[in-house]
Amino acid sequence: MKRLAVVITLNVALAAPAAALSLEPAEPMDIVVFISRDCPRCGEVEALLTRLVDRPHATLRAVHYYVDNHDGPEQLEHALMMLQAFDHHYNTNAQPPTVYVGDLCFNGTEAILDGLADGVKSQLLADATTYVPTAEDLDALFADDGASKLLENVTIGGVVVAGLLDGINPCAFTTIIFLLSMLTYLGKSRREIAAVGIGFTVAIFVTYFLIGLGLLGAVRAFSMQRGIAKGISYGVGVLALGLAIWSFVDFVRYTRSKDASKATLGLPASIKKRVHAVIRGGLKARRLLLGSMVVGFLVAVLESLCTGQVYLPTITVVARNSDLRAHAIGYLLLYNVMFILPLVALLAAGYWGVSSERMGQFLRRHLGVVKLLLALLFAFLGVLVLVTA
Repeated sequence: MKRLAVVITLNVALAAPAAALSLEPAEPMDIVVFISRDCPRCGEVEALLTRLVDRPHATLRAVHYYVDNHDGPEQLEHALMMLQAFDHHYNTNAQPPTVYVGDLCFNGTEAILDGLADGVKSQLLADATTYVPTAEDLDALFADDGASKLLENVTIGGVVVAGLLDGINPCAFTTIIFLLSMLTYLGKSRREIAAVGIGFTVAIFVTYFLIGLGLLGAVRAFSMQRGIAKGISYGVGVLALGLAIWSFVDFVRYTRSKDASKATLGLPASIKKRVHAVIRGGLKARRLLLGSMVVGFLVAVLESLCTGQVYLPTITVVARNSDLRAHAIGYLLLYNVMFILPLVALLAAGYWGVSSERMGQFLRRHLGVVKLLLALLFAFLGVLVLVTA
């Protein structure tokens, strides 16, 4: 009888919210809402929930989970975990805004606005209760399987290796050699070489880190729409495997011919020319430190087409794993520190008199090894992204 009284109360409340009601309250039933503050029509959903819940003798309680970044990464992570738990229990594949009440799920703004009020009444009449995930449910749902254990192994060691290999990527390596050759050609002193090295390194680090933050934010944003997130994951995984095959083909070609021009995976010729033009212009600037920072920024942006081939799969792996995502900024910083270490080493060698010709010879001697290592890294990252997609 309590539930019947509640239904009558609900009908009256929806028709006339200001009416004074004095029915005996029943046990509140949860209306669980997964929603974003940035959703264009979510204000209408919130208004409907207010009409349902905020009334005398309320027997309904709204439980909100916000699937956006406004409350911080931990709250977002918790909301996404709860959404997966509800999806598993109700056998749905819902995307916010979504409302669960009793035995029903309403997915999408139109479905919520059109059907939630009647759905709530039917669930109250049926004396239904809304699912509440228990700690045991969450432990069972998020228990480590083979894929997640594999992914968790991409911790500090994996990020270190990826960053270092990206730093010795021939795209980045040859650019530094050209930079040093220009410094020598222009007759720059050791003090000027040090100024260029500091400005260039700082600009590369900051720019590349900001690019990583942008990629991380994009992957996180798309993770809220799981259909899109899966598509992106599959795309990144297939791309990484394709790059692995390409790098291995380059390795075979170079091993057979010892001709560096046979290795075709790298920056397009037009981008290389633009990078060289940027370096030549920046090193002729009156304020060498400022000029080198401008050069570093532009070179980092242009070279991201090549060096980003390692960066993007690594960020995708971190952003798609709950254990790594909480420390994603730290991983980005670590990655970029390792990325600039080869740059710092080469600039230091140039400062102490090692010629760009000797560095070029070093790269040519070890190009095959670098290509093979990159192929293995691409393959590893591609498999990781695909098995967790």
